[in-house]
Amino acid sequence: SFNRTQIEGSAFFNPATFEGEANFGSARIGSTAVFTGAEFKEKASFNRTQIEGSAFFNPATFEGEANFGSARIGSNAQFAGAEFKEKASFNRTQIEGSAFFNPATFEGEANFGSARIGSTAVFTGAEFKERAVFNRTQIEGSAFFNPAIFEGEANFVGARIGSNAQFAGAEFKEKASFNSAQIQRESHFERTIFANYVSFENTSFETIYFGEPEVQFQAKIDLRGCIYNRIDPISFWEQLMKHLDPYDQQPFTQLEETFRRAGKDKLADDVYYEQKRRESGQKTLRTPSAWLLDRFLWLVTGYGVRLHRLSAFIALILLSGTIIFHFEGAVEPMLNMQPPLHLSYWEAFWVSLNTFLPVEIPSGANWIPSSKSIVLGIRFTTFATLLKLAGWIFVPVGIAGISGILKR
Repeated sequence: SFNRTQIEGSAFFNPATFEGEANFGSARIGSTAVFTGAEFKEKASFNRTQIEGSAFFNPATFEGEANFGSARIGSNAQFAGAEFKEKASFNRTQIEGSAFFNPATFEGEANFGSARIGSTAVFTGAEFKERAVFNRTQIEGSAFFNPAIFEGEANFVGARIGSNAQFAGAEFKEKASFNSAQIQRESHFERTIFANYVSFENTSFETIYFGEPEVQFQAKIDLRGCIYNRIDPISFWEQLMKHLDPYDQQPFTQLEETFRRAGKDKLADDVYYEQKRRESGQKTLRTPSAWLLDRFLWLVTGYGVRLHRLSAFIALILLSGTIIFHFEGAVEPMLNMQPPLHLSYWEAFWVSLNTFLPVEIPSGANWIPSSKSIVLGIRFTTFATLLKLAGWIFVPVGIAGISGILKR
């Protein structure tokens, strides 16, 4: 046992084999600690150990549980090539410099909860066979998991990464949670595979990079409360929203605002349209008025972002009116004058437009629909009434669409 041992200089255990429990709890090493090539056959405890310089465990083999809880390393921690056969705990560990686990194998649970790494954390090539816990971990520099394999649940809840987060090529085979994590700069998920449910609820990013959409998310993704300033590639948004579950308005609003800030108004409209389509699926005939209004706005205006549909409807209505008012005997003169057998198509168009609009215009105002029948007892006056009603519906809807009222 080296419990509470005080070593003012460096400590060299390279290599060394510990057949029984190795206890360095509360020990203090005034400079470097070198355990290169060391083998720990039983439990290894470095709980509350203070190493003022760097710590070298590259490589080292831990056959039993490895406990570095609340340890403090004053410079870099080198665990490249280390193997942890049982649980490895770095809970509340303080590493003032960088931490290197590239690669490292964790066959039991790996717990870095509430640990603090003062510079870069490198887990490139690391394998986590069981649960990986990075709850509330603070990494002041960049974090590299490119690639890394997480065979058990991966938990980054409340983690904070002060620079870039590199997960390119990483594979998450079980549930992954980044809830309330903060990544200050770029987050890279190119070629990352999420084979199970992944949650970014209330996560804060600066820029997110994705790639390979066909294999990126193989299950559902939770983006409620997730915020970011940029997403790349922008075409990835459709795949992202496709796997969104549970549904929430905020992820769509966040994506729409991101695109509008970037000047991508067409993409922003596409996001808004998709959002309304998702909401539409939740409306049923149990609330017929809401369902009918939703169907109408979708069909006629595309929820305010497909106004060309409204233009097509209005054009079709005016064309119908033009044809009807071109018929012989369709109109009568407002003044005491001899009516023609039928109006020209141009004159019939103005009558159709004047009847359709909620306000009267001079063109076409000299003629009124007659009470004669068109077909099957339907009179020209009846058609004109329907045309007028259509105008009172479609014109205000068009004004609301152009002004943006329909978008909210």
